[in-house]
Amino acid sequence: MPSVRMTSFLGVSGKLHLFLLFLLTAFQAHSQEVKTQKIIALAPHLTEIVYALNMQDKLVAVSEFSDYPQEASLLPTVANYQGVNIAEVLRLAPSHILAWKGGNKQQDIDRLRQLGFDIYESAPETIFDLPSDISQIALFLGVKDSQTLTNNINNRISHLKTLSKQLASINVSYLMSLQPLSGAGKDIWINSLLKLCGLNNIYHNGLSSYLQINIADLIRQSPHALIAGVSADEDAIRAHFDKHTSVFKPKVLSVNPDKFHRFTPRVVDEVEKLCQRRKEIY
Repeated sequence: MPSVRMTSFLGVSGKLHLFLLFLLTAFQAHSQEVKTQKIIALAPHLTEIVYALNMQDKLVAVSEFSDYPQEASLLPTVANYQGVNIAEVLRLAPSHILAWKGGNKQQDIDRLRQLGFDIYESAPETIFDLPSDISQIALFLGVKDSQTLTNNINNRISHLKTLSKQLASINVSYLMSLQPLSGAGKDIWINSLLKLCGLNNIYHNGLSSYLQINIADLIRQSPHALIAGVSADEDAIRAHFDKHTSVFKPKVLSVNPDKFHRFTPRVVDEVEKLCQRRKEIY
């Protein structure tokens, strides 16, 4: 008959064995979860952010026009302006889906959620929302080291905001197309970028975010500069207004539309460049 001490030892040993078995099972489950993490990004800016967070090895599909970094364009496409390919998303079985609230169709997002997918909806309105959006995406994806990135963005935006308070406002028009002539109206994102450089969009009170611009009205309002987010060089943009130079000859400053329009860390680079060029207006 085993002694009391031996029985006690066997009891403790058994409990220890069970505890170690529990830890091993938990570790294996966690390892399997990390191993099988699969991300789908349903908008170009979300693809960029996944890369900025160094999670690109988990990215299995993206949206149309996800072209930065260039290697992202090699990934399968499951979304475009027409909507999300639900069948393909089901086939890929992602663990995490990043969607753009206001960019992707809400019925597609709702359908994916009904199917049981975990979804984060990105919805930044101004550049000041960008660091928080990236932090929330990092949290959703289980990224623990995003603070360096978001702190850098926050500090640079804060610096630009401080400088902008010392500047007199300059009236500009933000162009997005030359044929037909159109640009930003009350778009909150673009206007927040311009304000960081002390620039005031003359159409910021327009009826819509984007509007067709009447050349006669543009000449009448006579902005000091045209900020052009178009795929054309500055000489070509100036040439577009050549026949009006007797009454209208504003400065033309171009920005990279892919950087300026997307809710990604690269927008801060482009805003800084624009702010540096502000002195060319006068």
